[in-house]
Amino acid sequence: SGQGDSAAAAGGTGPALLVLDELDSGIIICITHLAQVACHAHRHIRVAKAQAPAPGAASGSTQRVTTRFDALLTAEARVAEVAAMLGVEANVAAGMLMAAQP
Repeated sequence: SGQGDSAAAAGGTGPALLVLDELDSGIIICITHLAQVACHAHRHIRVAKAQAPAPGAASGSTQRVTTRFDALLTAEARVAEVAAMLGVEANVAAGMLMAAQP
C-alpha cells in the first residue's frame, strides 16, 4: 500500500503528498529558498504562486491561490533563476552553478 492508497483510505480528497526532510536518505526533492543550496541540484523546478479571484466570487472577496511549476531545462534558465534569487548579475550566478557541480 503506497502513500496515495492510505490517503484515499483516510477519505482525503486532494492529491497524495510525500514530505521529506534532510534526514531522509536518498533525498528525491529538496525545496529551498537558498540559491547556494539550489546550485547543487541536478534538476531545477521554479515554483510560483499567484492569487486570483475565486470563480463566482464577488470582486475583492475570496481569493484562490494557484501554483505553477516550471522545469528550468536550459542552463540559461537556471542561471537566470539563481541570479533572480540572489539579485546578482548572470555571470555571478553562472559561476556559482559551475562551482557547485562535481
